Formats: sequence, structure tokens, C-alpha cells
Amino acid sequence: GLQASQIPNYYKDASFGVKAANVERTYSPRGDVTIQRDKFGVPHIYGATREGTMFGAGYAAAEDRLFMIDVLRHAARAQLSSFAGGSNTAMDESVWADTPYNESELQYQYDRADELYGQQGIQIQHDVNNYVAGVNQFISEACVNPMKLPGEYNFIDPSQSICLPGHQWKVTDVIAIASLVAGIFGKGGGGELGAAQSLEAAQQRFGSRTAGRKVWADFQEFNDPEAPTTVHGTSFPYGQPPAQAKGVALPDPGTVQPANVVQSASGSAKASASPAPSGKLPAGILQPFQPSRPAATPSPSWVPRSAIGRRRS
Repeated sequence: GLQASQIPNYYKDASFGVKAANVERTYSPRGDVTIQRDKFGVPHIYGATREGTMFGAGYAAAEDRLFMIDVLRHAARAQLSSFAGGSNTAMDESVWADTPYNESELQYQYDRADELYGQQGIQIQHDVNNYVAGVNQFISEACVNPMKLPGEYNFIDPSQSICLPGHQWKVTDVIAIASLVAGIFGKGGGGELGAAQSLEAAQQRFGSRTAGRKVWADFQEFNDPEAPTTVHGTSFPYGQPPAQAKGVALPDPGTVQPANVVQSASGSAKASASPAPSGKLPAGILQPFQPSRPAATPSPSWVPRSAIGRRRS
């Protein structure tokens, strides 16, 4: 079987920092931050200040994933079809149903952070600003040196170029992507409006708010009695609704009207064929990691990368 000493042969070291022998490249996009790329291409960010660290995080994100985050900010606004072609209309429709924020509403969420969360809110605003500055620093460099630009920009409409005036990164892009991710991961895939309608239909069908909610909640299965368990005689309740919810937002029954989807015959994608793959993996694509020194107490032997981010030191 696999021995502990063999694990580093198959999994990447997940300990913080980079061993000197594994440093592939070191550079500083700004005076208060240094980025080290290990031999797998993964960025490790060292900031002399918090501001520098956030700037470096934005710079590295754009350096590795500029086209991807550009896709995400358009998808988050239900504008992916205008960016990447009409085949994305269904995606836009589903996003708009879950998170229908316009630009002023996104800006309002950012602007109110200090009012709602005090010093933490102010810190959020500073972090987002520095992150955005890092993204835009890389965009500025890439627009001067097109070799830094992702090749995917060659296959969409030129009007969507990241280098055009007004297309640089904004704080509202961060808020928009956060709302998209929250709708997918934080809310079980979105569908809050449909779930609310189902609850109201159950309450109407079974004659009372209590009976209807009981039937509706049964579909959620907070605790499945038939699920196999490894610990017996003990329960671990989590994800339960509060006994006294502070607020419940439900639409008035019968007032929800689906929007008509307007499709355009034109799209932005212009390529007739896909380019041949280069055979080279993108930098930082590997998922699992292995610490260099096993913990004294039992612990997982690998560290998975998050589906919505990656680990940086």
C-alpha cells in the first residue's frame, strides 16, 4: 500500500511558503508585495502590508485567470450572452432569476459595508479596492504586451476587449461575482423564489401555515433516518432553521410573473473552429496538496482546493 513517505511523490506540498529549491520565479508587481511562483506555477503572495497582500492577490488572479474572471463578472450580471455568444442566453435567464442586481444596486452593497459592519466593513472596502487595483495593474501591463493576454480574447467580439476604455475592473465586479457564487454555493443553487412559491402552494393546499410548512420542510430532509452513519447514538443537528426567524421574505401569492426572454439573432463569438490544444496545463491547475510534516494528531492526509478559490500564503 501507499506509505507516508511516498505521499509527496503523488501530492503537492500544501504547507505555507515555498522551499528555496522549489521557487520558480520571484517578482514584485508593487513595492509592498512579492509573489513567488513555485515549480507548479502556484503563486505564494507575501505582503509587507495588508494592502500589498490584497493587491498581489488581485494581480495574481488576473495573471492566472483573467478571461475566466471576465466571464464570471458578465455571468454575474446576466450578460454572458453579449460577451460570449447567444448560446449563453439560458444561463443569463437563470442568473437574472436568482440575483437580479443592476449596477447601482451592486454599488450600493459596496457603499453600505461601512454602515452595516463598522470597522470590518471599512476593511472590506479597503481590501476590495486594493484587490481591484491589482487586477487593473495586470490588465494595464497585458494591454501593452498582448503576449500576456489570454488567447480566448481573440475568439470573442472585439467590442468586448478588456483593453477598451471602461472595461477595466471595478469594485462592483467583485460584488457581482460574490453574489453569483453565493447564489450557487451559499443558497443551494439559488431557486429561492421557486422555493418560496412551493411553500405558499403547500400552505394553500393543506389549509394552514403550519401544516403547509411541515410538508414543504419534509422535502429538505434535514435528517434522513435511512442514511448510513458511522457514529451511533449521537446526533449532530446543523443547518436547521431558527425557531424564531427575524424576517421571512415571501412574495404575495399569485404576483410572480415570469419574464419574457428576448433572444437576438446576433452573437459575439466569431470562431468557426477551436484551436488545437497546446498540450500544456495551466499554471496552478493541480488540486490536492500534502503537508511536508505530518501532524502529531490524526488529520486529513490531503488538502483539497476550494471550488471557488485557491490557497495562498
